[in-house]
Amino acid sequence: MAEEPGGGGGPRAVPEGFHTATPALVVADAKEAVRFYERAFGAERINVFEAPGGRVTHAQIRIGDSFVFLSDEFEEMNMRSPASTGAVSSSLYLYVGDADALFARAVAAGAAPVVPMSDAFWGDRHGVVLDPFGHAWSILTRKRDMTDGEIRAGRGRVLRIGRVRRGAAGGMTAAGARRV
Repeated sequence: MAEEPGGGGGPRAVPEGFHTATPALVVADAKEAVRFYERAFGAERINVFEAPGGRVTHAQIRIGDSFVFLSDEFEEMNMRSPASTGAVSSSLYLYVGDADALFARAVAAGAAPVVPMSDAFWGDRHGVVLDPFGHAWSILTRKRDMTDGEIRAGRGRVLRIGRVRRGAAGGMTAAGARRV
């Protein structure tokens, strides 16, 4: 964990408004991604910095109380988006007051529903969308605080059902994501 510097007067170890971890996403079109996240998740644009030629080297948005960084692909630095790799390698989790409303807003803005909204075994209302840039977003609202034992029991039921249904539903893929 980051700690504040000892003494006084120096810069904060964790800048004002930040949390210990901040995701940074590589996308095929960072300018359009910022616009999409504004429409889909109510993001606030903080800044966008461009390199000569117009590629975005760094953009910062705020979703709720958290910052997210974005940049365009820089293949010369081995920075590729899910649209280029064809794979989803991570998921961002958004805890909000009304997961159903944000899920519907994201889909209306152009996100693809991957996991429909449902009451999850761990106590959250939960659904997953894939944005047009290939990133997965889990959208959640906590409905019930549960013990580890209750979560394990619920997970066991889901895994048993999953073995029966395996192969019926495909996994997430970034194949439909925007490629510039």
